[in-house]
Amino acid sequence: TRIEKFLNSKGKKVIGWDEILEGEVAPNATIMSWRGEAGGLRAVRMGHDAIMTPNTYFYIDYYQSMDIKNEPFGIGGYLPIERCYSYEPYVDGMTDEEKAHILGVQANLWTEYIATPDHLHYMLLPRMAALAEVQWCQPEVKNWERFIDSADEFCAIYDMMGYKYGTHIFDANGKVNVNKEKGCVEVVLEAQGETPIRYTLDGTEPGPDSPLYSEPIEIREDCILKAKSDRQGMGDRIWEKQFYAHKAMGRPVQTLTTTHPNYTFSCPDLLTDGLVGEGPYNSGDFAGWYNQPVEVIVDMGGIRYSEAGLSTYVYKYDYIFNPLDLVVYTSEDGENFTEIARQDY
Repeated sequence: TRIEKFLNSKGKKVIGWDEILEGEVAPNATIMSWRGEAGGLRAVRMGHDAIMTPNTYFYIDYYQSMDIKNEPFGIGGYLPIERCYSYEPYVDGMTDEEKAHILGVQANLWTEYIATPDHLHYMLLPRMAALAEVQWCQPEVKNWERFIDSADEFCAIYDMMGYKYGTHIFDANGKVNVNKEKGCVEVVLEAQGETPIRYTLDGTEPGPDSPLYSEPIEIREDCILKAKSDRQGMGDRIWEKQFYAHKAMGRPVQTLTTTHPNYTFSCPDLLTDGLVGEGPYNSGDFAGWYNQPVEVIVDMGGIRYSEAGLSTYVYKYDYIFNPLDLVVYTSEDGENFTEIARQDY
């Protein structure tokens, strides 16, 4: 507050990270909302201008791939280009007056772990292209399929300029879905443009003789699925998931308590998708609950079973803690439940 008054007396304005809202900020201060979107929403409701730069969308010092062992060393986190592109600066519930206070978006590339221009360009590109569309495209014009199909053009510019950049946009990617009607897990694979994809289910690396992906792959047994773009010189990284089949895999799940909005992802389906979460905690492998218990019902459809378990992620540095206890109840009718097991930690 003291330095802001001094700067105002010299005809200057303050731009500050959202922590400055915890003090007595002047009305002409601009707020940069980095700890999620809450700071920006609070700022515009107080009449401040705001720049939206939430770390979960625009801290591009975070890893671009979950394959960290093959990435340049970094600070941590996970932020693929598709998540950058998905951001919408206007938060639900904003009035037109509040929207007018949103000056735009900003990405932050902190360089504590970046020592060379090549590493910097690698982290910046092509995520900066996604940022540009978030800033300059109206929501009705933004389209991920159009954007990813245009990657050949803007990456050709990077090549011409001699920039080293992340080629993850050309890699094969997959989405794991729970098919409750079939009682199995399905994997949908995709790649940039019309790029064909080869895959295997036995843990071996896909090659030119491996099956060509054409429709969702049904997973019913233990397997290691590996997929790779069949494109010369691009998309060399392998998308990999290891599935552990169990009796609850593919079964319907109902959550009785609400997940935190930043850590919902594909919950509740991710609880029975046959995958064991690998982290980090914001990878989409885990759902998160805050200030309330985790309470879910798995409809086993009459299937007999002898044990129940779950995997949790603990990272106390970021205030993510282990459960205090685990209680198992069973029911024949879905209404009357009997406690059959309890474990305290």
